[in-house]
Amino acid sequence: MINLNLTILMFLIFSTKAFSVGIQEGNQPEIFEDSFKMTLDSLPKSGAITKIPWSDTYWPTFKGGISYRWNKTDCGNISENERRGYVIGQMPSKLSCLSPAEKFDLLMGDKKWTLTNYERRRTEIMKTIPGSKEYDPKFKIAEWEGICHAWAPATIAYEEPIPALLKNPEGLVVPFGSSDIKALLAFGIHLESPIIPELRNTTRFSGTRCSEDFKKLKEDLKNGKISRNDFVKRMNDGKCTEDINAGSFHIITTNQIGIKNQSFVIDRTRDAEVWNQPVFSYEYITFPYFDRIPEDSHPKTESMVRVIMKVKMILEIEPLWNARPYPGSPREILEQKYEYLLELGSNGLILGGKWISENRPDFVWKKTKVDAFQSIITKLKPYYDFSISDRVTELAKLKKIARRAGYRALVEKNTKKVMLELYSKLFAAKKNFNYYFHKELYDSVKEKRNPDIEKLKFWLRHGATPDFEPGDEMGVTNAIMLENMEILKMLVAAGGTVKNTLPEALEAKDIEILKFVLKNGADINVGVKFGKQTIPALQMVAYANDPERLQVLLENGFSKFINWTDDDGENAIFFALWPVKDQPTVQTRQTISLLLGAGIDVNQRNKQLYTPLAVVNNHKGPFASLIARDLIKNGGSI
Repeated sequence: MINLNLTILMFLIFSTKAFSVGIQEGNQPEIFEDSFKMTLDSLPKSGAITKIPWSDTYWPTFKGGISYRWNKTDCGNISENERRGYVIGQMPSKLSCLSPAEKFDLLMGDKKWTLTNYERRRTEIMKTIPGSKEYDPKFKIAEWEGICHAWAPATIAYEEPIPALLKNPEGLVVPFGSSDIKALLAFGIHLESPIIPELRNTTRFSGTRCSEDFKKLKEDLKNGKISRNDFVKRMNDGKCTEDINAGSFHIITTNQIGIKNQSFVIDRTRDAEVWNQPVFSYEYITFPYFDRIPEDSHPKTESMVRVIMKVKMILEIEPLWNARPYPGSPREILEQKYEYLLELGSNGLILGGKWISENRPDFVWKKTKVDAFQSIITKLKPYYDFSISDRVTELAKLKKIARRAGYRALVEKNTKKVMLELYSKLFAAKKNFNYYFHKELYDSVKEKRNPDIEKLKFWLRHGATPDFEPGDEMGVTNAIMLENMEILKMLVAAGGTVKNTLPEALEAKDIEILKFVLKNGADINVGVKFGKQTIPALQMVAYANDPERLQVLLENGFSKFINWTDDDGENAIFFALWPVKDQPTVQTRQTISLLLGAGIDVNQRNKQLYTPLAVVNNHKGPFASLIARDLIKNGGSI
């Protein structure tokens, strides 16, 4: 069996072609910006842009791009072939089931379905649909292909749109979800014409795309189809060794994010596949480099440092009807770790770099000017502008118009009815209330302020739900983080569940929050993050030396975890002794007394073969002696 990892490591260490002298042509950070700071000490060690890019699908070609009927919430009974190979012009039972391309054609009153037919031809999707005239069983579309090259700059350049009901020239109301508008924005950028003077030379690109399939190469090496020498030669051949220079990558990332507060796009895969992701934060640490400076370094290199950088970028997700009230949620974030050397000249000037990690970007790029409306979707612009307009300002305008139209008396007599009418006009559909409901909760947590409860009640009465998406428990989670019992009770009364909210409830200062979620069905088996481990809540409370919360847990069935041990073989008594250093407190004693009363194993030995008594004997102070006495009284020994 070939040692694949050793072969790859040999390639990384001994391949001299992979590291050209300094920063190669086409890799210079000046391509991005000629005013970048270039000395190591002048570059921030961490940074995050203020506006996190939104996420969406990359509209994969193998599904038909933006001609794909993606809405599975309203149209869940449709097969995949029907979503991709439907008869154009044949309307489903709900217009919300149409694809973004169909909706645009319908909105424009285009009975020739120009955009939908164009997208069908571009993606060649009908060649993959059994039963179609164009079907070719041998024809395959790579699943990574799509319009991420357009989605990525769109998410940086444009605000996230919300759903809207839009009328076409014949008065037909066409429902657009957030992802429908996002799809059209991305497609507009995909179709940007270089003929337009303002859009010429607007892409800044550093690095070189590799066309080799590394996954297949590794499989061929593993299966003995190619030799080690062939593997190294092909990995080290031509453009595949000219990924963005590590020094250039460091300069661009720290300047763009840390200094300019601007995102850029990264191709996160080194080989033929291209996955364009918008970057929004980074952090790095440096280590001294004591070895001899390699001969292929920049001739003016005086010293080197080793860098480990973590970069966060936005991942693609499935299309959504509503915009996201929780930008940057874990499911749409990818963190990549890169390791490399920086070549430093006088005064710490970065002259170049060398990659250490096999994982590295292929290239990075940005667009200095974006206009999604310079193509065949020019007429989308007013609808997009409406979908991102200031709702508070628009509401005030509508109220003013209503009063001028003679509705003053009605407004005064029946405010709620008129407000609902205005809200319905403004937000296009009641389902949009859910977005505003959850955004108000999210913004309140983020801004550390009290939410507007009257608005929340209004939205909840008129279509908002406790969950943003079914089962995500976002509403109750944010209510717990706000420690607002009124909102929490309101959401549970409206059908909200608290099954997975135990970790947040434990952090709430108000112990009544914890009692409430346990009474209303919080799952006691949900663990809590503790370093690299996930531990039961009981152990976390023991670690916090919190006898009051421990008592609540024990009264609610947590005694089942009383003898749970971590990777070091330590139970809750050890957890209680950890944070007190060598001076236990009265809370420590009370915590351990409760654990003893619940039947914990007083003589549990950890991996070092210490018992709790052996540990506490090394502690000082009056409570250490009292705890030792309690342990001995309950059968403890060394």
